[in-house]
Parts: sequence; structure tokens; C-alpha cells
Amino acid sequence: MKSKIVVLLLLVSFLSYSKLVVVGDENFPPFEWVNEQGEYVGFNVDLMKAVASELNESVEFRPMKWVDAVESVKNGSADIIQGIKYSEERSKFLDFAKPSLTSSSAIFVKKEDYTIHSVSSLVGKKVSVQKADYSHNILSNVSGIELLLFDDYEQALRALEEGKVDAFMGGKYAALYFIKKDNLKDLKIAKDDIDPKPYGIAVKQGNTALLDKVNSALVRIEERGAKKALFEKWFGEEINNYPDITRILSIWLTIFVVSFVLFNFFYYGWTKSLEKKVKERTKELEYSRQELLVTMKELEKAFEKLKEKDRERDEFIRTVSHELKTPVTIMQLNLDLLTGYSKKYKGKEKQVINRIRRATVRLDKTIKDILEFERARKARLSRKVKVKEAIRESISEVIPLAEAKKLKIKRKISGSPIARMSKEDLVRVLVNLLSNAVKFDDKGPIEVSAVVVDGEVLISVKDHGVGLSKEELGKVFTPFFKASPEKPGTGIGLSVAKKIVKLYGGRIWAESKGKNKGAVFRFTVPKA
Repeated sequence: MKSKIVVLLLLVSFLSYSKLVVVGDENFPPFEWVNEQGEYVGFNVDLMKAVASELNESVEFRPMKWVDAVESVKNGSADIIQGIKYSEERSKFLDFAKPSLTSSSAIFVKKEDYTIHSVSSLVGKKVSVQKADYSHNILSNVSGIELLLFDDYEQALRALEEGKVDAFMGGKYAALYFIKKDNLKDLKIAKDDIDPKPYGIAVKQGNTALLDKVNSALVRIEERGAKKALFEKWFGEEINNYPDITRILSIWLTIFVVSFVLFNFFYYGWTKSLEKKVKERTKELEYSRQELLVTMKELEKAFEKLKEKDRERDEFIRTVSHELKTPVTIMQLNLDLLTGYSKKYKGKEKQVINRIRRATVRLDKTIKDILEFERARKARLSRKVKVKEAIRESISEVIPLAEAKKLKIKRKISGSPIARMSKEDLVRVLVNLLSNAVKFDDKGPIEVSAVVVDGEVLISVKDHGVGLSKEELGKVFTPFFKASPEKPGTGIGLSVAKKIVKLYGGRIWAESKGKNKGAVFRFTVPKA
């Protein structure tokens, strides 16, 4: 009997000294990392020690690669992950405790880079991220970005410093720590406060008993000010986004009382002074009102004149276009008749006929472009269009030109985006960009893509043609500009596309790595 009691006591003693297994990143300062002395330190480590002390529990810390840390809690080989950002995907296998702070991602680039300013501007770029990091999850859902994965932030930031990638995306505070530690002077923040989410301790989904204990401990730690002290120790300030309401209210109450006393002290003298000034200002305002009435009448007359000029301009454009199209049509009919007798013409006579035909075709296209340019000015901004249908229709219009050059047109559309734009205008922009790509590409394929980013629909048309120089990139949307004068066309198509896109509040730009390296034309329109 005594031996059974001894065994039972030993078992109880063993269970009472069982440790909580806590995992975290081995290299994610200032939150958690193994320092040069081999010690596991950081904000998360100190906070977890405080939690363990509140719970009267022993803790076994296991620093490891981040992707392994997440997996160890997921498969149950660890009890707690001491710092992780909330996401819907992670909530499928984790239960999150009361957040320690609000964490957001940031984009870092080289100091001389001014082309990257948002997540959407990373499309077509190489970006370094940490494996399984929250930023990895964000960028995995954006098509057109080439991701290079690294085990930790330090390696990913060095890749940017060495020019192996165009940008890095990750947690702001950890990235700034490594930039300072490794003296990476050539880097800057291009965009921060991306997708802010709660950050803190998490347990395996379903372990509610442990989660409740951790939450109770965190409340007690915060009440006695220990959490604030940890913020000041590791970040130099409290980056917690949950303010001290009592302190804020007391400050505002003090300001209010002082302001009220001062207001009453100066009120009487100020009132007398104000009465005198009001009389003076009343006279000035009456004079200004009379001047304003005169100005408004003049503006009304000017506005009526502008409306009349606008009507005259519209009528002029319609009349001129009609008058130009009539002789062009007659010329085309006569050229068709001459073509019937083409066997009688040889040498220079035949060359002259061909030149006249080409000039007539160009003139006819110019008239149509002028009319389209004017129509774009009056675009109807309230319409909606299914982007997938507009792309399909645009490709069908230019496919004969592409087949004549044996070029393939590929499309990649993420989801079923709907744009706030008329279908006619979107097709017009796409046909201009696709025709331009076919014109300058002899290899192919031509690629059309669409994706929703930051509340906008981003559409891209990529070719593998002659490309553009830096000088040409700045002029490519100028009316009548032609990068290759020998190529057919009026040089107005891209300027029409830009005008249409801008009417809908969008942006359009071109990218190219230089001559004979192809080009990408991208534009955004509001998402419906």
C-alpha cells in the first residue's frame, strides 16, 4: 500500500512540473531571436515569461525557423506560439489570445527607386519575403509578382541590398532592426501600414483551457503596467494601438476646465471689441456682396458663352469629320475601280496608286480617331463592365492581325472582376493596347492579365517586341508621337487610351527594360 502511495505522489509531482512548450522564430528581432551569446531574447520572450510567471508554469522555449514554428503548433508538438499575426487562414488551425499589439507590413526598396509605392505596383517585380510570413500570404494572392522565399528577414533584406530583387515586404519593426544592425544604408520604406492586423500569442485550435489561462494572465500583466514597460524596453515607446482611455479623458478634462476659465476671463472685453468689429465688417461684407453679385452675373454670361462655344465645337467636329469622310470614301471607291485595271499599270504608275491607297487608309483612320477622341471626353462614368467579357471581345477584334503574324494572345484573369467603366470604353482602350503590341512584336506571345488590387482593377498587356527607351517611355502617350515612324498608324491611339482611363479616375503607364526587351502597358480603373 505504501509503495502505491509513493508512486502516485511521484506521478503527481511529475505532472505538476510538466512544462509548456513555447515556439517562436529564431531570428525575428526585436520580437524574438537568439543573440550572439546563444540566449533567446526579445519582446515576445519577455512577455511569455511574464505570462508563465502569472500562471505559475514552467516554460520550455524552442526557437526555430518560422515555418517550422507554425507547423509545430499546428501538429500539436508545441503548446504555444508566442507571437503571430492574425489571418483568416491561420484561424483555421489556431486560436488567438488577446492581442499584444497591432502589426502591419511594409514595403522596402532601394533609395533611388520611385516606381514602387503600393502592393499593386509590385506586379511584374521580384520581391523577397520570409517563408510562411504574413506578407508571404498577402503576396501569394496577387498574380504577376515573382516571389523569392528566404528563411528569415535578414537574408531577404540582403537580397534587396545586393540587387537580387526589386523589393522586400515584411513586418516594419523587424525589418528596421536588421537594416540598422547590418548597416543597410541603401534601403528605404516605400509603403507602410499595409493590412494592419492583431498580433500576439496563439494556441492550437480547440485548446480553450490554455487559451483562457493565457488571456487572464495578459489582463493582469497589462493592469499592473508590466506590458507597457516591455514596450518601452524593446521599442523605445509603446506601439500598442489600444489607448489608456482614463488617461486620455483626464487630459481632455483638464484642457476643458482651463479653457473654460480663460474663456470667461476674456469674454467680456472680447465681446465689446467684437461688437465694434462686427459693425465695420458688416459694411465691408455688404460692399463685397454687391461686388459678388456683379461678378456672378458676369460669370453666368461667360458660362453661357462657353456652352455655346462647346456646342459650336461639337458641331464643327461633326461637320469637318463628315466633310472629310465624303471625299475619302469617293477616293476609296475610285481606287477600287483603278485596282480592277491594275494589270494595265506598271512600274511608277502602280507605285503611285498603292501610295494613294495607303494614304487614304491612314486618313480614314485619323478621322475615326479624332471622333473617338471627342467621344472619350463625354464618357459615361456610371456604367459597369465585366472585365473578362471586355478582354475576350477585344482579343477577337485584333486576332486577325495577330494570326497574320503567327502571334498567340494569352490571357490570365484572377476571379471575375467588374470595373466601373463602360464596356465600349474598356474595349477601346484594350484594342488600342493590343493592336500596339501586335504591331511591335514578331515573336510573341502577347499576354493580357487582370487582377483586383487595393480596390482597383489592374489590367496589363505585355509584349516581347522592340521595347522602349527611357526617353520614349516619357513620350509614348503624347498625341501623334511614334516610337517607330516607319510603322503604320497615326500615333493617336495611346493618347486616346490615356484620356479614356483618366476620365474614369484611373492611371496608365508603360514599363520597359530597354530596346528589344519588350514592353508592358498597365492601367487601373475603379472596381465596381
